[in-house]
Amino acid sequence: MSAMRKVVGFEELGYLKNLKGKVAIRKLERVNGKEEAARACLTEKPNIHKLQLVWSDLRSEGNNFNDEQVLEGLEPHPNIKSLRIEGFCGDNFPSWIMNRSISEAIKLEKLMEPN
Repeated sequence: MSAMRKVVGFEELGYLKNLKGKVAIRKLERVNGKEEAARACLTEKPNIHKLQLVWSDLRSEGNNFNDEQVLEGLEPHPNIKSLRIEGFCGDNFPSWIMNRSISEAIKLEKLMEPN
């Protein structure tokens, strides 16, 4: 059985209540902040078991990095089994990462040092 691959806009994620399995959200540098990120309503999606959050490696140095605020708004449901964060460019992680069930699922890759 092949995996379903669907590309949707970030704003549409909040309306997709029955998402399940593996979900990848890319180009997070385009999200404007915590409020916009929270519209994805990831805490209301208990059937997502693998979540990949990706910021692009190819960002210009003049960009105003808001990665910390965006990640704060992308808190997953506590049922998450695997959380992969790539390209995050921030000094601090959000408080929800310390949640025991979530912290055990996290894999960090290609983290960047903010300018």
